[in-house]
Amino acid sequence: MSDKYASLSPYVYCADNPIKLVDPNGEEVIVTGTAADEYVQGLNTSNLKFSRDEEGRVSYEGTPKTKIEIELAAAVDNQDIIVNICAENSNCIDNVGGCTDQYETLGGSFLGTVYENGKVNTYQQVNPSVLRQIGKDIAVGRGMYEWHELTESYEAGIISLDYRFSSPRAGVEGSIYKAAHDKASFAYRLIKTPVEIQLFPLRNGSWDFSKTINVTFFRYSIDENEY
Repeated sequence: MSDKYASLSPYVYCADNPIKLVDPNGEEVIVTGTAADEYVQGLNTSNLKFSRDEEGRVSYEGTPKTKIEIELAAAVDNQDIIVNICAENSNCIDNVGGCTDQYETLGGSFLGTVYENGKVNTYQQVNPSVLRQIGKDIAVGRGMYEWHELTESYEAGIISLDYRFSSPRAGVEGSIYKAAHDKASFAYRLIKTPVEIQLFPLRNGSWDFSKTINVTFFRYSIDENEY
């Protein structure tokens, strides 16, 4: 593991923090679902390349350098927090992470944490195709929203571990979703109201001002405190 942590001596255990951290294998982000590989590919950064094994355990190659890369690597390396992500190109969530009711997500949803015997399992649902489209629509590229969903679940795990309790999913009283969301790589909100604009069509290479085309699209925005 020394090539992943160039700033640490290979004789250092748990980044000199054995009170809070243990790390016997360094593989504690698990991504499952029919779109798992698509989601994991979207996690790649300039310095880190992510992959998953047959059981869904995520690992990475490279050295984290930026703030987001350090947090992504920490999510993988922290043995006390297991981040469970179900990746499906569907907005329907059903029976994921102990959630028995069916509801809809737009890109990703926090499904709660389970604390037991000094360990935390966190649960997250993601829709990789929507996350990729949002990044494309607001011209930030791929990755930003994938990073957010992973770090949101990891931050929830840190809170649950520090305070030794389990949290219900987002939208349920007592959920730590908002705190985890605000601490994640960035906080974003999806503007659900469609925006309608009028465009003039082209005719023989020129604008036809006698006709208009109504176009409807969904707007996205990123919270200001992320910049």
